[in-house]
Amino acid sequence: GEISWIKQVVTSMGGLSFDFSGPTRQVIRRTTTRRVRVTWGQHNGVYLAGYSKGKHKYNNLKTAARACFKRGRGCGGITYEPRSKKYTLRRGRKPRRSRTGERSWIKQVTTSMGGLSFTGPANTGRQYTLQVICDDITTIFVDGKRRTAAGTRRWNKMATLKIPASTRAIGVKCRNNGGPYGIMAQVKDSTGKVIFVTDNTWNCSNKPQRGWAAGGFRGKWRPATITRNQKPYLRNIGAWRGMSPNKKVIWTNTGRDRTAYCRKDLRKSTGRTKVVRTTTIKKVKVKRRPRGRRVTKPPVKPTSGLIHITKGASGIWAVSSDGNVYTLLDNGNSWRKVCGSLVQISSGSEVWGINKHGHVYKFLGVNRWKRIRAALTNVDVSDNGHVWAVDKHQNIYRWTGRGWEHIEGKAIQVTVGPSGVWVVNSANNIYYRKGTYGDKNTAGSGWVQVPGKLRWISSGSNMVVGVNAGENSYYRKGISASRPTGTNWVQMPGKMTQIEIHGSQIVGTSGGKYIFKQSVHDRRVTARTVVRRVRVKWSQHNGKY
Repeated sequence: GEISWIKQVVTSMGGLSFDFSGPTRQVIRRTTTRRVRVTWGQHNGVYLAGYSKGKHKYNNLKTAARACFKRGRGCGGITYEPRSKKYTLRRGRKPRRSRTGERSWIKQVTTSMGGLSFTGPANTGRQYTLQVICDDITTIFVDGKRRTAAGTRRWNKMATLKIPASTRAIGVKCRNNGGPYGIMAQVKDSTGKVIFVTDNTWNCSNKPQRGWAAGGFRGKWRPATITRNQKPYLRNIGAWRGMSPNKKVIWTNTGRDRTAYCRKDLRKSTGRTKVVRTTTIKKVKVKRRPRGRRVTKPPVKPTSGLIHITKGASGIWAVSSDGNVYTLLDNGNSWRKVCGSLVQISSGSEVWGINKHGHVYKFLGVNRWKRIRAALTNVDVSDNGHVWAVDKHQNIYRWTGRGWEHIEGKAIQVTVGPSGVWVVNSANNIYYRKGTYGDKNTAGSGWVQVPGKLRWISSGSNMVVGVNAGENSYYRKGISASRPTGTNWVQMPGKMTQIEIHGSQIVGTSGGKYIFKQSVHDRRVTARTVVRRVRVKWSQHNGKY
């Protein structure tokens, strides 16, 4: 008989209302509150192993529960000791049979943010078994950490080790000393059932990348290749035959690689816990901590005007007049300063930038930049990872992943996106690169001049926007696969010095160096001072949760 209220957010901008309750809803984040609920599953006649560090004995259950929650992962539950009549905090999460009539409570945390609930099931301490064979030398990683096991130094020995059931990813590095090559691995659950084997769902590369063996790795690695050495291994070698018949011998896409790095993402297991007592913890504000060693810097306000802004799959980034680099936080109002000094930046699947000396850098995360060998004045990155650039001699280049490919023609600025590759030259003439519509991985086949004069241009989804020398802004109408150059230019009110489009949003800077942001609706863009009003409506549903 529960009663629920479902939130519906309606935003109005400039007299127009947008209802985000449908499939195209957007999230407007203000102050985010995280509600944490801790539930305790009681188990009689069992105890949890290992005392938690620090004070671990309490006189009553309520005080012990609060202390266990504050201790986080260092406390897995509570065990009552009849002899001392104390409630003790324990590290273990797997109940063990007790001979003295002890009782235990295992912790389970449920977090809700913005109407969504995220439940962490009770960890019962289950472990999986990982078995790996490699020709010749094996190195094993579990969630990014190197693990040691017997048998990793011999090609005909199986390495076996226990891993937590909550493992997110496993990685195998194999060094071949010559001759046949290959990797085979399998994961068994606590019952001995094989749940993962090596096959083409693994990803392999001949070069490691930062965090390649950890969960959440976003590198674009190729699927593993089933090697031609599979039949001899399966038929003739004893240790290699002692695995699941479904496993495959995998490697990189070429046998010339002496070292292979292969990884597999594992799904988290789920479980159920009988809830007998519930404790509600007070509301706490969200403090999102990034993974790894990254230290989250507090939001800042740019010390000077933002002269360049970009939006892509990597978010909104900007450069100020003093060269500082900023990225916009999820709340849409605060900026975070990033190390480095640039004069131009582009956000796509990756973030690339150029400093005042023409040096090119790619953002690696955690305030780290990698220099790309080139001397450029303008660079642009698409959401598909395609990079085009221009140097001080107005030459046009395309990044192939290993080097720069020269493209015929002259330009002072280039853009690449869903509507293809577009450039403007020193005379402010506009050109479209044939064969690049749809953000394809191609160099195209010639230039088509498009009527009009612009000094800056940006390629979006079936729309191209730009500004001219008079700081007037325009968008190109009628762009499609059959007509990639569109039909005509439509002027938008307002003055802009630089503009970019991504998805349904245009971002840019004006002569006053302030940020301009406007949503695109039905391919019509109105540039004016925008006031956003948010109204929240609640619809009541009786007998539902």
